This record gives sequence, structure tokens and C-alpha cells, in this order.
Amino acid sequence: MSTKTKQKKQERLRRTRLWIRIRYLLPIFVSALTLATLFIPCFRYTTAATGTNDVVSCAELIANAWEGGNGSPSVREVLFGGGGYAKATVSFSWAVLITILAGVVLYAVGVGMAVWSAVGAFRYFRMPHAEDNSRILYMTVFPNRVLTLIYEALILPLLLFPRLLAWYYDSIMHYAVLLNLTFAEPLVIGGILYIGTVVAAVLTRPTERRLGMDPFARRSVSVQEKETEVPAADEQTYATEAERRYEELNRKTREEQAERIARLLRHDDTEGE
Repeated sequence: MSTKTKQKKQERLRRTRLWIRIRYLLPIFVSALTLATLFIPCFRYTTAATGTNDVVSCAELIANAWEGGNGSPSVREVLFGGGGYAKATVSFSWAVLITILAGVVLYAVGVGMAVWSAVGAFRYFRMPHAEDNSRILYMTVFPNRVLTLIYEALILPLLLFPRLLAWYYDSIMHYAVLLNLTFAEPLVIGGILYIGTVVAAVLTRPTERRLGMDPFARRSVSVQEKETEVPAADEQTYATEAERRYEELNRKTREEQAERIARLLRHDDTEGE
């Protein structure tokens, strides 16, 4: 193989390894982009009382629900302000508060899992044979790609808030709200980005295994290693050739003596009969 061909092969191998590393950083980038979509003004609500409202973003909806606005009390005031509110208003506020808290917590867990997965993968790339506590914990939390992708999908529930808010108005407050979109909503953008991470994980899996860059691979002892290890303990070594011959002569002498004793015992048994 020529030097030029080798260089091309090495360059192609470096690019492949780089793409695999980018694949494990991709969920972190997706989390950041998903967070940015929360600030895109694309939701417009229409009600019988107020008509069509101004376009708002998901982040504004969350802030308005928490802080209040447009003459409506915030969920904090309803739940913890001590005022006398209708049962439906209290139930609506609890639903909104729990949805916000659950979405934020799940998003934080999803981002944390994406970072942990990437850190563990890069550590494996550097030390593929490490079997310390960090590696054991990583394999316990991230035993396979499927569960890892489920962890990373936890960033998506927060993007459902605008649609859940309209549904809470209709089902709890019995107040008809029409939701219109002026741009692709965060749930669609985040979903497409997440599907991209799934496709990348599926496509790079065979290459990761071929190049020994699969952080989900479990180390196993090969049959050849086992066969090599077992007789090693019983195998005797000799300092000199004379020592080996001497030991071989002693072994043959012991075998001959054992054979003579066995013949004598068989002879005695015959005479006894």
C-alpha cells in the first residue's frame, strides 16, 4: 500500500472518529436549541371574551402563568395567596403549576443525562479498558442506547405546555380557547431535532463497534484468554536444560516404579484367588 493511500485511509478514519464524537455531543446541542425555541413567538390564543390575543412564546406563557398578567391572577396568588377562589380556578392553577414544575424538572434531568452520557462516552474513548467505579456506574445507568435515548427525550414534555394550557382551560375551566400557530411550534422543532439524534445513534452503531468506540460494550474474557490463563499456573519452567532433563528422568523413574508396584499387586490378587 502506497504512502498516499495510507494517508487517505488515516484521514478517513479520523473523520469517522470525529463524527462519532459529534454524535455523542449532539444531544447537548439539541437541548440548547430546544431551550431557544421556547422564546419563539408563535402562539396566538382566541377566546370569546378577549378575541384574538397577541402572539406569545412558550416562555412568555410560562412567565404569565407564574407571575400573572392581563388582569388574571397568577397560580401563586390562587394557590398560596389566601384569596377565596372558585374550585375550578384552584384546580386549574394546580394543573398549571404541576405541569410547569414537571416540565422544568424533566428538562433538567434530560440535559443532565445527555451531558453524563457524553462525558462517559469520551472517557471510554480515552480508556476503553477501564473497569473502575465510574465505568460500572455508567454502565448501570446507561446499559444500552435505547434507555439513553429515552433519557434524552425528557427535554420534550416542557414543550407541550402551550397545548396543555389550552386543554386545561377547556376541560377544567370550561372556557373555550382556540390556539393558532404563526410559526413552527417548539414541540415540532424539538421533535425533529430529537429524531435526528435517534437516527445518528442508529447509523453510527455499527461503526462504533467496528472501531472499538462503543461505550455500551461490555468487556468479556475471550475463550483464548481463558485457555491461556488456565494452564499458566500449572506450567513449570526450568532454569537450565540439564535441570529439565533431570526432572524428566525422575518423572519416568516414578512412572516405572508405579507400574512395577501395580504389576506386583495384580500378581498377588491372582495368587489369592
